[in-house]
Amino acid sequence: MVVDDEPSVRRMVSALLRDTGYQVVEASNGAEALELAASLAAELGLVVCDLSLPDIRGVELAARLREGRQNLPVVYVSGWDAGEAGVLDASSTYLQKPFPLLELLGAVARAATDGTLAAVA
Repeated sequence: MVVDDEPSVRRMVSALLRDTGYQVVEASNGAEALELAASLAAELGLVVCDLSLPDIRGVELAARLREGRQNLPVVYVSGWDAGEAGVLDASSTYLQKPFPLLELLGAVARAATDGTLAAVA
């Protein structure tokens, strides 16, 4: 699942992941992401999530998505430096926008491997 309120970023990330072989659903905000996740049940394998959504913080959204899916991998993205702001812990996967597309693919692959996700996210 790709969750980002910026349509161009959401479409670019989704297209890249689809072109790489992942199955992708998109959400533009937290409420939409939670609704999609409920309909996907166990099929949700990984989330690429903006840290700053209009209706919920990305960290909060990830916590809610992980209810019942404790090992759900999440790759956070944002236009500001989350590490300096102390938002994420050292184990979080984070990319600062704009990021190289290969860097995103690497982060997704690492998160998927750590979360025992197969070739579909």
